[in-house]
Amino acid sequence: MEQSTITTGSNSATQCISDFDNDAVVDILDSDDDNDGVSDLTDQCLTADFNLTSDNDNDGCDDSDEDTDDDNDGVLDVNDAFPLDATESIDTDNDGTGNNADMDDDGDNVADLDDAFPLDSTESVDTDNDGTGDNADTDDDDDSVLDVDDVFPLDSTESVDTDDDGTGDNADTR
Repeated sequence: MEQSTITTGSNSATQCISDFDNDAVVDILDSDDDNDGVSDLTDQCLTADFNLTSDNDNDGCDDSDEDTDDDNDGVLDVNDAFPLDATESIDTDNDGTGNNADMDDDGDNVADLDDAFPLDSTESVDTDNDGTGDNADTDDDDDSVLDVDDVFPLDSTESVDTDDDGTGDNADTR
């Protein structure tokens, strides 16, 4: 670390004060101690890296070697699908559009608003609202009759159609 004096021509060692960036302005009077162009008030990386090559979030930390969260979204760059976009960090379906902007996060061609499982591309419907999607649920309508034995697997009021007319026995009047 370099040192300078507050006044020129000083001959007293007690007047020597640190000058981190060696710009002849002592640190207590220097508003940018590391001379990286970012004020000490907002600089989060007061280091010897005097040459900022990239600073996406203007925090005074060089994106290439100092900053571990280049967009300051609280997600480390190594875990962030969009390290330079503070509004996005996850892309569940890897389509290049972050989940915040993506209308179909899991890429199953069912809009998230209509998808009971917006982050699971193998499921989108839960007829009986039991938390298990219909693809994995063995009794979709929760009528205690397994779907494989249920003529009406999505209608909890019917499961049998004795005369095969398409109307369940409970509703069939003939």
